[in-house]
Parts: sequence; structure tokens; C-alpha cells
Amino acid sequence: MSTQRIVAWITITAALGLVGAMAGVVFQVHRITGMPQAFVSEAKLVSVHGVAPDLASLALTDPQFSGTIIEILKSGEMQRRALDRVRALHPDLQEVAVAIKVAQPKATAFFDITATGPDPKYTKIFLDSLIDEFLAHRQDLRQRMGSSGNDLAVMERASSAVETLTDWMLAIGLGALIGGTVGAALGCLVGLSIVHRPE
Repeated sequence: MSTQRIVAWITITAALGLVGAMAGVVFQVHRITGMPQAFVSEAKLVSVHGVAPDLASLALTDPQFSGTIIEILKSGEMQRRALDRVRALHPDLQEVAVAIKVAQPKATAFFDITATGPDPKYTKIFLDSLIDEFLAHRQDLRQRMGSSGNDLAVMERASSAVETLTDWMLAIGLGALIGGTVGAALGCLVGLSIVHRPE
């Protein structure tokens, strides 16, 4: 096996690896720039369960209570009521789909609500409407059960919706790695065929 053939093998492997990495980067850039815009608005509710001197340190002890809250906030009924409220208060806004996520950090009394949609103004207004309708529902339920006061309070209203950014550095790096690996493997095979070719 001559030195010249080994150099050719290494050169082909490196060249095809570089071409593959560049192709992977181009693919990922094209994929990321083709994604639709998404805007996120966030709000926070807190369980008060009566008077709590320090809401931040209040921990929920009833998982059924918190599970019910999360289910109701995400329910189709609450979303329909929020949509009706937006239509009534903002008839000029064009309706868009808004996805709702609700989470409760472990050992806290807080409920983080996240709304994601393609229009920042609508997304924020929808989240505020969802909270208002949910609190009205809770208040109505407590009154029917003969209980006074609120068991939940708004800690933070819906924030201005901001655009979510794809982690493009990771995506591009992954594209380069996969493309480079495939290209280098192909180059290695082509190089081997040259090295082992009879002289």
C-alpha cells in the first residue's frame, strides 16, 4: 500500500466529511427558518387556602386539589369560555389557536400557566381571559357549596407574549455532526476502494 494511496484515502474521507457537515448545517438552517412563529405568554396562580402570611412558602398538601385545578384549566370547557370572552371583549381580533400548559412546581402552592400561539396580542388576551373565566368558575362553585372567599389568587397576570426561539445552535451542531459523520463514513469507504485497488 503506497503512501500516495493512504494520503488520497485520508483526503477523500476528510473532504466528504466536510461536505456532509456543510449539508447537515444547510438542512437544519432551512428547517429552522421554515418553522412558524410562536409566542409565549405566562401567568401564575397561587393557592391561598385562607390567609397565608407567606404565599411563597405555602405548600399544597392535597394532590387532588391541585390535580383538579390543572385539569379544569386545561379543559375544553374553560378554553371555550375563554374564547367566548375574547370574542365578546375583543371582536376585532382574529382568532388563532392557543395551546395551554399548566404545571405546579413541586412542593409549592403556585400554578404556572403558559399560553403559546402565533399572535402575541391574541395569546396574551386569551390567557388573561382563561384566568378570569377560571376564577369566576371557582367563585361560583364555592358559592354554590356555601363557602365564602377565594381559594386561589392571581400572582401574576399574563405577561406580554414573547417569541420562542428554537435552540438553533444545538440543531445546527447536530446537523453538522450527523452530516459530517455520514460524509466521513462514505469517504472512508470510497478511500478504501482506492487503497485496495490493484496497481
